[in-house]
Amino acid sequence: SKDALFIKSDRKYYKIAFTDIRFIEALKDYVVIYTQNNKLITAMNLKTIHQKLPVRLFARTSKSYLINLSFIDSFDSHTIYIDKFEIPIGEIYRESFFKQYTGGLLWLNSRPKQLQSDLGNELEYCNAVGNLSDIQQNILLFRSGK
Repeated sequence: SKDALFIKSDRKYYKIAFTDIRFIEALKDYVVIYTQNNKLITAMNLKTIHQKLPVRLFARTSKSYLINLSFIDSFDSHTIYIDKFEIPIGEIYRESFFKQYTGGLLWLNSRPKQLQSDLGNELEYCNAVGNLSDIQQNILLFRSGK
């Protein structure tokens, strides 16, 4: 199916919609899939299940976690918060996660001033023509002090 996958758990197959998966945790040769109402364990590694998931919805955040981007409640530079769960952001996954989730806008402050200015102008242009996502608009407002 284009919007779901089938997972074998407890000798049964379960159809799980991609939009129901909050996050996935790796445990050696198994993964635990946390959905809105359930927790399923299946014999599969994280790399294999990641290849079956849509890239636009899911991001790898560490060696042990995959998350559904639409369930993020908040985050800081080391942790993602989804409901009561705290999911670590691994060092080697940090930059790619932030680029995927925020469109790269959170990396502006660590860039040289001229590049920040160029990117800021590009954001202003995208904002003027209505090409920014909600989170990109919020970051732009935050950066401008409004």
